[in-house]
Amino acid sequence: MDVGAYHPVLYSNTYALYTHGWSGLVIDPNNTLSPLYHLLRPRDLFVSAAIGSAGVGVYYSFSDGAYNTLDPEVAEKRIALPWLQLKKKIEIPLKPLSQLLEENSITEIGLLTIDVEGRDLEVLESHNWTIRPDVIAVEDEHFNPDEPHASAIYAYLKNKNYTLAGLCGLTLLFKNRTTNTTRSNAL
Repeated sequence: MDVGAYHPVLYSNTYALYTHGWSGLVIDPNNTLSPLYHLLRPRDLFVSAAIGSAGVGVYYSFSDGAYNTLDPEVAEKRIALPWLQLKKKIEIPLKPLSQLLEENSITEIGLLTIDVEGRDLEVLESHNWTIRPDVIAVEDEHFNPDEPHASAIYAYLKNKNYTLAGLCGLTLLFKNRTTNTTRSNAL
């Protein structure tokens, strides 16, 4: 499951896995990406949705879609960048991750990857945790490996019985401490 999937190939956290036979649910608020997923990743199910606490959010759409965000603080920083232009702001409904899983009959997750440009903790908090991913990859631009407990995402997942297993750039990799199984073909 890839939350904040953006493009099916460009900057994708899951494309390499897809090329090795994996498939799953890819989620992004930008519904213009749907035809690309149907063309380039037909085994995946693309869902156009914004994940977070139930309600309404403002989706900031930029000239480079990799910078789109629902986080107003992140958006303000990006608006100040001279090479990036804000195209539009759109009010869109937010859907809890738990609701999206139920709607799509998802009962297990091998890998949950979250990259939603500043609202990653909110996505985690919108999950009900009866479905426990084996591995979680989540972006945390404020993480300091010398002070991991200062990270709200680290503290939250540690409390959910996950252990930090690695770092890849801004992405933290967590392993579920309560499972020893490995799934081979499901995101």
